[in-house]
Amino acid sequence: KTARAVPGISREEESADGFEVVQRKIKEKGAEKPAAEAPVVTQPSQTDAEREAERRREVEAQRAQEAAARQAKAREEWEKEQEELRKIEARKEQQRRQAELHKPKVDRSEFAKAILRIEKKLREIEALEQQQAEGKALAPLQLEKISKKDDLKAEVEENKVKEEEYQIELAKQKEIEEAKKREEEVAALKQQMQASQEMQSQMNRKGK
Repeated sequence: KTARAVPGISREEESADGFEVVQRKIKEKGAEKPAAEAPVVTQPSQTDAEREAERRREVEAQRAQEAAARQAKAREEWEKEQEELRKIEARKEQQRRQAELHKPKVDRSEFAKAILRIEKKLREIEALEQQQAEGKALAPLQLEKISKKDDLKAEVEENKVKEEEYQIELAKQKEIEEAKKREEEVAALKQQMQASQEMQSQMNRKGK
């Protein structure tokens, strides 16, 4: 049987070189063929996953930092409001004390003044009566003054009653003013507490 020709090698080369030469050339020819490339399998990139996780951590850290900054700002505003309220209250208290210091003295009532005037006249009458008892002659005007003694005493008693009623009414008025003042202080305190609560609520909302 006729031998099969090897591709790429002539029959003359097969007969001339011999079997070994033919085999070597066959191997060389086979080596020249490119080897089939293995299929490339794409694996998930671990680096991308780590990069995404790092990005998320940075975003969360930034959000936490912004929230802390908002809360700190709200706290600072609230403290400023409280400081302003304290200053206002301090100014009001100082004004009240200054008003008390410069408050004019209350004059005696007209009834008290009348009592003092009448009692002075009664003392003068007593002096005249003492002179009369000692035997000294008195002038007509002095005798007329002595004759008004009982009327003056009655007028003193009348003014004393009116003065007592006046003092009672004055005490009532003072109690009313003090009660009103206490109500104003309570209202101011409630307003201050409400403002503080509103500021705290705003601070909490901004913190969220």
